[in-house]
Amino acid sequence: IFPDKSIHILFRDRTTVDFRMGDEIVNIILPNAVQRKVSFRNPQEGTQIYLKLALDFANWIRLSPKARMEKQREQEAQRRKIMSESSQIDRLLVLMDKAPIPMPTHCDGISINNKDRSENIALDTMAEIEKLRQSIHVCLNLSPLQVSKGGGK
Repeated sequence: IFPDKSIHILFRDRTTVDFRMGDEIVNIILPNAVQRKVSFRNPQEGTQIYLKLALDFANWIRLSPKARMEKQREQEAQRRKIMSESSQIDRLLVLMDKAPIPMPTHCDGISINNKDRSENIALDTMAEIEKLRQSIHVCLNLSPLQVSKGGGK
């Protein structure tokens, strides 16, 4: 944090976020060199994750060293939990690939004979699980690379 309470964050993907504590407007420069001024309250498509991480960082830098350590422990525990759940999803996907999924032949007294419909439901379920797994990995891998702490931009 700079003396004028401005914050400059550089992400791994080369996106930069600049803002002042308490201001509503944020300056974002995306990896493709497009510069945007966005509002914390009404972010544009594609900027939400950067704004969330910037706010998280701004809140973190205001903490005492002891509170930072506690926050880090909590985040590490949460990360382990997410990784464990992701691993369980991966194992489920492997099992679903190797074993046929039993489909009911009757539901509330109605005969289900449409094999294609059952297979589509199974494929849709597997696709949703894969999307969830990928979004977990994206969230875990997108974090600030470098934070400037003084001197100006």
